Amino acid sequence: MTETIKEYAEALFLIADENQCIDDFSASLLQIAKLLKENPDYIEFLSSPAALLSKRLSAIDTAFSNRYDERIVSFLKLMCEHKHIKSIFECIDEFEKLKREKENRATATVYSAFPLSSEQKDLLCKKLQSSYGKTVDAVYVTDESLLGGIKVVMDEMTIDGSTKKRLNNVKEVMKDE
Repeated sequence: MTETIKEYAEALFLIADENQCIDDFSASLLQIAKLLKENPDYIEFLSSPAALLSKRLSAIDTAFSNRYDERIVSFLKLMCEHKHIKSIFECIDEFEKLKREKENRATATVYSAFPLSSEQKDLLCKKLQSSYGKTVDAVYVTDESLLGGIKVVMDEMTIDGSTKKRLNNVKEVMKDE
């Protein structure tokens, strides 16, 4: 993600925070992202230099003005005007990251070789929360290639306690000898 896109997300987040509508903006942005992913040709149109800017901005008004806050619509138009509309998904992801930070929340993806029980999930979440001082929203994925143990990916950090990782470490040590 470019620094410019981060700045766009931070600016939109600041507006939402100042107006105490972070949750509303978040819900709207996630709906818009869903609509745009379902209609990839629309993003292509909005980013096409072959289409007049006035037509592209009018299309944004037509599609979003009656459904979403005018500040969000203005934001979309600004991204279109400055030729960053193709990065809208990254921008929305960054907005959501800022929202989680403000709420002191983290998202963890937990990979395990076999499905974890409810008790194991609860224990793991409590451990992560106490270790990192954040409320943890966990997504669980079964990955049989791990052989055993778990791997946790949380906010650009990876904790790999899988059997596969341990075996690879042993393999590397043996290779160096």
